[in-house]
Amino acid sequence: MVSVVLTIAGSDNSGGAGIQADLKTFTALGAYGVSAVTALTVQSARGVLEIYSVPSDAVFKQIEVVVSDFSIKAVKIGMLWKAEIVDIVSRAVEEFKLPNVVLDPVFSSTSGTPLLEKKGIYLLKEKLLPMTRVVTPNLKEAEILCNRRITSRKDMLRCAEEILNYGVNAVIIKGGHLKGRKTADLLFERNKGFQWFVSEKIKRKVHGTGCAYSSALAVFLSKEFSLADAAFKAKRYVEGIIENSISAGKGEFPYHSWNLRRCTEDF
Repeated sequence: MVSVVLTIAGSDNSGGAGIQADLKTFTALGAYGVSAVTALTVQSARGVLEIYSVPSDAVFKQIEVVVSDFSIKAVKIGMLWKAEIVDIVSRAVEEFKLPNVVLDPVFSSTSGTPLLEKKGIYLLKEKLLPMTRVVTPNLKEAEILCNRRITSRKDMLRCAEEILNYGVNAVIIKGGHLKGRKTADLLFERNKGFQWFVSEKIKRKVHGTGCAYSSALAVFLSKEFSLADAAFKAKRYVEGIIENSISAGKGEFPYHSWNLRRCTEDF
């Protein structure tokens, strides 16, 4: 039976990230995707121009109706935009006992547009992280979560330990922006310790890889892989879409593959 995965995130009308990237990932990896939209962005491949919030009660109702109809096996949470959305999503996760929650803490766009207000970041730490199976910040997002600069793997370890103190079960810090030829992602699980996933950097900028990674992670968790195996497979998938991405629009390459089979043949 196909696993059903829920994405709670913002809409990217340019198709490269957000809900659109999540649903592409779910389909590519053999899951059925359902969604709850938290915000509408007006953007192109070159950046975000405007953002329109979805009322918090509408976000809750979107989650409620799909939970009442589908057996949700995993949840990916992305852009939440407003503090009240963080609050209502936290309530939904608790009330509906949503499983395998993967939180991608989207604080700003690649072009620098803020995507979560400060009060929302506070509520995310206090309310949402304790109900999350794994949080997947990049280096900039991790710095915000642990209030420290990260310039080395040692810094990543210290930061991951501090993020775990918020009550989350595990953290994956994506180290793609560290200096050097290799990229190192850190998985730190409560009561299990840490491990590194190291690979050569791929010199190509692709919009939406963070969304694709957290979505792929949710799919593999929905299929009952261990977190370590899910993290490895998600990293391989993202490397595949970077290597096989297309050029569309006038900004960064959007997340889309001209050769989907090559991205998913290992799964």
